Amino acid sequence: MSKQLGISILHIETAFDLYKGKTANQALLEYRLNRLCDLMSKDPSQEIGEQIKDCGLSAKVSPWVASFAETNVQFIACFGIDLIEYHQQCFLAKAARLQSQNHSTSAADDDNGEERVGSPPRETLLMTRFHCVP
Repeated sequence: MSKQLGISILHIETAFDLYKGKTANQALLEYRLNRLCDLMSKDPSQEIGEQIKDCGLSAKVSPWVASFAETNVQFIACFGIDLIEYHQQCFLAKAARLQSQNHSTSAADDDNGEERVGSPPRETLLMTRFHCVP
């Protein structure tokens, strides 16, 4: 890109840093970590290693365990939660969405709109630590 524009890479990186408040590498890492969050929340049944690879976070020369460990450190630094814990939250959120869909279908059949005794509040079912489910 710098050759096409006729300016140095240093100039591009400096301009990016001034504009975004972070380096291009930091912004790319943040983008990839956010993409990983989205993938995990949409499909928590997919293996974490595959999701890491799909987001471009796996190192080309390191084995899967090293990629996971490195990504986990970056994930914790960015979001304050580790990958396994977040993955579990995504499973719980998906289960809550399915339960909510089943509950709303059966509530429509009952047509009385009352909450069942012993069921958790709707807000609890629909929220995870990071994402609110509509």
